[in-house]
Amino acid sequence: MRRLRSLLIHTSLVLLSLLVALLLVELTLWAIDYREARPHPVYNVDRRDPTRLLPHSTDRYHSGEFDFTLRANRFGRRDREWSAEAMADPENILAIGDSFIMGYGVEQGASIPGRMEALAAKRGEPLEVFNFGIAGETALPEYRHLFEQAVALGIASRRVVVALFLGNDFNPRRPRQPPAGAPGERAETTSGRWMRRLRNTRSYRLVRHLIATSPPLVDLTLRLGEALDLPTFDGRSAPVFLRRYSAQQQAFIERQLRLMERLDALARHRGRQLTFVVIPNKIQVENARALDNAHYQPDRPNRLIRAHCARHRLRCLDLTPALREIWRRDGKPLYYPVDRHFTPRGNDLAARHILDALSARAVGLPGGDPP
Repeated sequence: MRRLRSLLIHTSLVLLSLLVALLLVELTLWAIDYREARPHPVYNVDRRDPTRLLPHSTDRYHSGEFDFTLRANRFGRRDREWSAEAMADPENILAIGDSFIMGYGVEQGASIPGRMEALAAKRGEPLEVFNFGIAGETALPEYRHLFEQAVALGIASRRVVVALFLGNDFNPRRPRQPPAGAPGERAETTSGRWMRRLRNTRSYRLVRHLIATSPPLVDLTLRLGEALDLPTFDGRSAPVFLRRYSAQQQAFIERQLRLMERLDALARHRGRQLTFVVIPNKIQVENARALDNAHYQPDRPNRLIRAHCARHRLRCLDLTPALREIWRRDGKPLYYPVDRHFTPRGNDLAARHILDALSARAVGLPGGDPP
């Protein structure tokens, strides 16, 4: 009995000490006004047409990770002013996509289109790569609009790149949550209420930030989740990597794949050759082995896209294998830890592989299946 009582006392003291320590950490974080670092939204978007920036606008974006300027030309594109001759030249390239194509986090010259231009010039093949990248939650309907807009402006590029990011491009957009007490709102359980309170603490946010910005800690968390049979990857991109999709997720992905076909058909009708480029999520590159577990399959969306491209004879380039191999070889970051967009190095490597694939003009593209 004495041993049991002594064990209970010591356990209680340890738990009490831990609770006091956590409380002190929470109070300290409040005292220093700690705030979780978050990606910056793009502010100079044209509200009349959210698929472009405000024409002739200039905005500076600064964080602990980057410092860059977004300048828009007269068409609201993050690019220099285009001459009529450049727009009418069919040998130039049209690049369409989200903020990865736009080059969020880097200066224009370090974006994927900017690096493609610089690399082509070094090879003695100067060309214009029209930057039709946009920020925000985008997917193939917006990319079709961008393609049609580029054609309407008189851009005659025969080669068109459409970048597909394995994140929000393949996830259903979240509906707005009803306000508390609204009709139809599900009653919150006691455990759910406590979890919400825990997630609102600054200590929780600090720990989450430290884990999310460290590939080894992400690995450890994923492996711990596998051991405990828990889905520990709960980011906004998580659903696209699940081994078993929900009906909504499956329907959304199938719809996106059909939209790929329609966009390719439209491009062919306009006399253009379209290449889909798969841009991997940060976790696919840095934590692929740990993410491959009972709950997740890191390459599942890639395989679906490549199979669809092969079945319907679409040109498809998957950057995942190349970027993953480079990361495994030297461990130098290709993505910003917090913002999660490409670093200048990530943009440069992506640009090289895209330009090589377009320059080769082969039937089968590296990283993908022959169409």
